Amino acid sequence: MGIDTLKDTRYKRNEDRDKKIPLLNNEDESDDDEELFERSKQAASLNSNSKIDQVKHELDGAIGVMRNNINKVLDRGDRLEDLEAKSERFEMNAFNFNNSSRKLSNRMWWQSVKSKLTLALIVIGIVIIVIVSIVMKNKK
Repeated sequence: MGIDTLKDTRYKRNEDRDKKIPLLNNEDESDDDEELFERSKQAASLNSNSKIDQVKHELDGAIGVMRNNINKVLDRGDRLEDLEAKSERFEMNAFNFNNSSRKLSNRMWWQSVKSKLTLALIVIGIVIIVIVSIVMKNKK
């Protein structure tokens, strides 16, 4: 229903659609219609205000959700930066561990070679001493 339908005089079209017949002729009824019109305007403005309030409330909710999401993204960025820093430290530690383990492996290999050479020289020395002592005994 439009505002025009609530005015003090209402018209109904007849079958010919060229004559307009007023539906309300009494002034008392006209005053009632004016009051009805004013009340409907007030209700429409209240309804409009409540709709505006409802939209504002929904907008505030959406803004709250957006702020929450932005905070979550910022926190996620901070955690990613921390994770990246940890990853770089682990990579550096892995590189250092690889270098030190390679050096230790080489040192241990040389130590093994030295001990084997020392053992071999001792065995050769003992064999030489035994051979020399056998030869000296046989010469006598």
